[in-house]
Amino acid sequence: MLFQASDIAAGLAYLHSKHVYHGDLRGANVFLDKDDNAVVADYGIVHYFNNSDFTSAKSTGTVRWTGPETISLPPNPSPKYDKLDVFALGMTILEVLSGQPPYADKPDTGAIFAIAKSEPPKLPERMSDNPELKKLFDDCTRKIPDDRPQASDVAERLRALLPPERGGLLRRLIVPLSVPWLVLMAFSRFLRYVGSWLGF
Repeated sequence: MLFQASDIAAGLAYLHSKHVYHGDLRGANVFLDKDDNAVVADYGIVHYFNNSDFTSAKSTGTVRWTGPETISLPPNPSPKYDKLDVFALGMTILEVLSGQPPYADKPDTGAIFAIAKSEPPKLPERMSDNPELKKLFDDCTRKIPDDRPQASDVAERLRALLPPERGGLLRRLIVPLSVPWLVLMAFSRFLRYVGSWLGF
C-alpha cells in the first residue's frame, strides 16, 4: 500500500507543477491500473490557473479530507488550494494504509469538530509505529496551511520510504516519468464517461 500512497503523491505533485489542484482528493477518487499503479481521478472539479498562484475557486471536497481553514469560523474566503490538497493527501495516505476513511470512529459532525480543533484521527499501527510516516502525516495535516509541505516534497519523502528489495529504487526512477501519462489516462477516462453520459 505504501507504493500506492507514493503514486498518489506523485500524481498530485505533477498536477500542482502544472498549476492544477484537485479539490476532492480521497480514496474514492483513486483507482488502480492493471499494473497496480494508483491513478488520481475525478477531474470533474479540477481547476486550472494560468498564473502561478492557486486562487479564486471553491473546493467541493468531502469534509473528512478537508483542511480546518475551510470549516473554521469565519471560513477563509481564499484558502490556498495547493495546501488544501496536501491536507487531503495526508488523509488519503492514512486511508490507503488503514483501509478506513479518516475519523472512521466518528460521525461527520464529530469529524468536523475534530478537524476544526486540529485533533488528529487515530492512526493505524503501521503509521504510529513508523516515525517517518507519522511525521509525514503530521506535516501534511498541520493546522496552518503554510506549515504544510509541497506535494512534491511529500512524494519524495514517500519514495524514500519504499523498500529497495520491493522495487523502490526502480519506482523512484519510473514513477516521475510515468505520472503525466497516468494523469492523462485518468482524464481521458473521465471524458469518455462524460461523453457516454451526455450521449456522445
